[in-house]
Amino acid sequence: MAEDLFPISGIFREPILIFEAIIVLVCIEFGSVFLYRFFKRDKEKTMILAWAFFFLTFGFMISVFMISDLFTPSNRQFYVNLGYIAMVSGALFFTFNAERELEQKKYIFSVILIILIIFLIVDVFHYCRLAGSITNVCYQYNNLDSRLGLKKKT
Repeated sequence: MAEDLFPISGIFREPILIFEAIIVLVCIEFGSVFLYRFFKRDKEKTMILAWAFFFLTFGFMISVFMISDLFTPSNRQFYVNLGYIAMVSGALFFTFNAERELEQKKYIFSVILIILIIFLIVDVFHYCRLAGSITNVCYQYNNLDSRLGLKKKT
């Protein structure tokens, strides 16, 4: 059923593309401002770097979602998982710095996000293994023996 919806086409394609491109540009701008502020003025404040990383990974996630929703008829699940991994890594960096600055004894939210990243990475590899011949994304396992010049055992 989702195969019928993606890639998005019709009258909503261009407005969605423009809106998501604006979000990506704003995120890159905010991330750049925080990076500039961190490197020029406040190198000891890691929360500013955490905000920069958070905005940059959010912009990366939206751009990957743009690719998956608007341009790829197959491999959509891989791109969605890649976007989620990017965003959770940005949230992990931000959360770890926030918990460190608040002097938390246990980094419970950081641990939860690490577990989530592990599940997402396992999901990416599981999807690649199930799909088997995803082009331009995962290594193709089909006919590996013939590409290596090995004979198949019968």
